[in-house]
Amino acid sequence: MPLDEINDICEMDAVGVPRAEIARRLRPSRNTVAKYADMADMSPAAPEPRSRARRALGPDDAAWIDAVLEA
Repeated sequence: MPLDEINDICEMDAVGVPRAEIARRLRPSRNTVAKYADMADMSPAAPEPRSRARRALGPDDAAWIDAVLEA
């Protein structure tokens, strides 16, 4: 949905136009009107860094890597 239509939905909802009327005027479904009218913040969520299940290399791995390289 274009951003200008989303802004229209938010502005009309803020003024007090019933959501069913917004849906009739702009032609999205009532569910879509409700979704965008209920959004408080339209900016996308910042990505969250994923945590690793375990460390990439542990203290025992360095000894094993040295042994493999020497061989």
